[in-house]
Amino acid sequence: MTAVIWRLLKSEICGFNEWLLETLKKFGCTDREIVIIQPDKTSNKKTDCRDANILCEMLWNNRLRLQNGERPIGIRRVVFSTPEDKDVRQLASLRRYFTKHRTKCINKIRGVLRKHNLEQDCPAKNYKSQRAKSWLKIVELSEIDRLEVNRRLAMWETADKSLLEIEEKLAQRSEGNKNVELLTSIPGINHFGARTLLLRIGDVERFPTPDSLANYVGLTPGCHSAGGKTHHTPITKAGSSIVRAVLNAAVIHVTRKDTANGINESKNGEERKSRVLR
Repeated sequence: MTAVIWRLLKSEICGFNEWLLETLKKFGCTDREIVIIQPDKTSNKKTDCRDANILCEMLWNNRLRLQNGERPIGIRRVVFSTPEDKDVRQLASLRRYFTKHRTKCINKIRGVLRKHNLEQDCPAKNYKSQRAKSWLKIVELSEIDRLEVNRRLAMWETADKSLLEIEEKLAQRSEGNKNVELLTSIPGINHFGARTLLLRIGDVERFPTPDSLANYVGLTPGCHSAGGKTHHTPITKAGSSIVRAVLNAAVIHVTRKDTANGINESKNGEERKSRVLR
């Protein structure tokens, strides 16, 4: 759905935004500001007609806010990405896909071993080690199980090669970026995590306070207040889940592996279990 209000041209987010924007510019819409919008809430009874009516009503109610550059109510304003950011975002999505695919392959292999009670025979606890991989190639299994394990190992190897290639591409696009260098100085944040935070959060100056940023990524607890009673709920998990995953990985790295900071030990010297916000 596309609507024009004064000098603003507003369009609902869709799968062909880039083509639509280029087409609008060809038809002489360069003198208007183009705004991509998306509703905050979706309905179970979704049709194009209902979506158009709801968005038109929201746009009319927020016409003055959008015209003055203020934050609209009930609508998310989608920020345009640069061509470089689009490439990095696509690489980040590929990395996440291959990471999940590799984990799925490992779990399937473990399921086959568990079926024959062979998990304890593995020479290494970590299935990603070379000893474990070599043992998986020669362990005696039935014909069908051996076929499945071999195929899973091949897909596992393909995923590893793809992840290495993606990491190299991300590192190349991060060279000379001062913001990436600043974020990678934080323990547990690599090039992928730094570029992900920069892409998903954007300009940090648009957040008036640090609490606003925490609320944007869904790390603040929810609250139900009525009749003078207040009940706090777990974190809202609003915003991007991949940002929370990057921050959780950093917390796990610091609490488990970064012994220089001494965070993984309690006052009595005993190991302390950490809790992270999923």
